[in-house]
Amino acid sequence: MRVLTLIAFLFWLVAFDTWAEVEFECVLSEEQDVPIVKTTAITTPAMVQHGLGDDVRILINETLLNDYSPLMQEFIVKHECAHILLGHVGMNTLAQERQADCLTMKKMIKNEEISTRGVKSIINFLYRESVVNRQRAIALGRCLQ
Repeated sequence: MRVLTLIAFLFWLVAFDTWAEVEFECVLSEEQDVPIVKTTAITTPAMVQHGLGDDVRILINETLLNDYSPLMQEFIVKHECAHILLGHVGMNTLAQERQADCLTMKKMIKNEEISTRGVKSIINFLYRESVVNRQRAIALGRCLQ
């Protein structure tokens, strides 16, 4: 039993170490990539920052993002990209969060970036995380029906 626990722990260490190596991108069109900027100045794993004019970027806090699996990390960053695609600016409403969740998941499925098991994993994670995210998980399930 101890050997299995040790093997599982070592596997987790290797997997955790590789999470920091995940590269993200947000492509709005052939002409426009959204810069992704690493910072510790934010208190969430990722967020959209709007500047003057068309200036927009996604900020990621790798320290917080690394608390999630690689699949969830990808979902989080693509979710922020979806906010930009949907034209959401400022503090997002729950409805806007649901829209970004739905668009993100549909694009990931269409681009074959996620399996059925992965979809279930993200929905289950959201459902367990908090009451607000439980509502998002339920809406995401409905969006995919």
